[in-house]
Amino acid sequence: MSVERAAELMARARAGIALTGAGISAESGIPTFRGAGGLWAQYDPVKVASIDFDAVSCRAILGST
Repeated sequence: MSVERAAELMARARAGIALTGAGISAESGIPTFRGAGGLWAQYDPVKVASIDFDAVSCRAILGST
């Protein structure tokens, strides 16, 4: 796929998601999972990081955007 085609698809999308590697959130000011004040301090990682944790549960706990 060309960069132009990818840009076109992204421009038409209603929403997007970016999967990044470790450290990108901390540098961007987004709380990490394991750091002080991170998500694992607020939510049970065994429950939240499970294949059985569905999108409805995610929105109920983490909120939706």
